[in-house]
Amino acid sequence: MSFVSVVVCEDFLSVVADSRATNTITGEIDNEYEQKIHTIGEKVFYSNTGLVDPFMEFTINSKLINSIVTNGLLRSETEIRSWYKKIQRLIKKDLFFEVRFGGLSVNNKFDVYLINSIENDIQKITYKRDGIAYSLAGSVQFKKESEDYFITQYKRLRVESPPIIRKLQESLNDYVADNDETVNKNKTYFVLEKTRFM
Repeated sequence: MSFVSVVVCEDFLSVVADSRATNTITGEIDNEYEQKIHTIGEKVFYSNTGLVDPFMEFTINSKLINSIVTNGLLRSETEIRSWYKKIQRLIKKDLFFEVRFGGLSVNNKFDVYLINSIENDIQKITYKRDGIAYSLAGSVQFKKESEDYFITQYKRLRVESPPIIRKLQESLNDYVADNDETVNKNKTYFVLEKTRFM
């Protein structure tokens, strides 16, 4: 398994992922520096967890990269849901993978979507005024623990800024890595901030 955390705030978006790739058949480590966060231009990302082959097949057959972006920005929710409805049949429900994708949308908001192959559904993760939005991917046995850890640490924050949220995500990644041998402490990042005009 892998670990990816996505945090959506009003003025920025932060993604942190571990870098360990584990062979799902043998359980052996294939790579300690696997890139799990990919960018489409400067303002959109996608990341994967779970089985790599079905994810890659889905990415190619669904034309993910070309279908979710227009003019360098994430398409509208209506367009993304319409695309997903057309390609939903391509998902093999018996082979687990998750894909998270998002960025700055055509509506000038940070939006993130989650596709889970088992549930064969798409969920939108959007910032709300009463707090951040987040999505955590990892082993099922640590999902509740990692979410509790994240919420507890987040409540202690005094300020939301990209460096502070990233530090929280790094801490969460390391916490999961200490408890899950399929996750390591080699991290990759994607941060996107809205441009502020003076």
